[in-house]
Amino acid sequence: MVTLLDGKGGYATGGTGHLTDGQIPAIAAVAAFILTEDMSDPMVFTDRWTLLMAAIAAVQAIVAILAKKSREKAGEDEAQA
Repeated sequence: MVTLLDGKGGYATGGTGHLTDGQIPAIAAVAAFILTEDMSDPMVFTDRWTLLMAAIAAVQAIVAILAKKSREKAGEDEAQA
């Protein structure tokens, strides 16, 4: 899905709990898409499930922001120690 990078081109170490937290809404989005979309219908830009998908995207964005803030705080705490 998404690989966490440390900003220097390498893989980030630690903080994998946030990766798992971020994967929960992603898995929910995939499951909701598979369960709600009828592939035999013609493709449209929006349908009755658009609000659900937008809500899942909003949750994913919030989780990503909280994870970033948590990692920044952990980095500050390490620098002070």
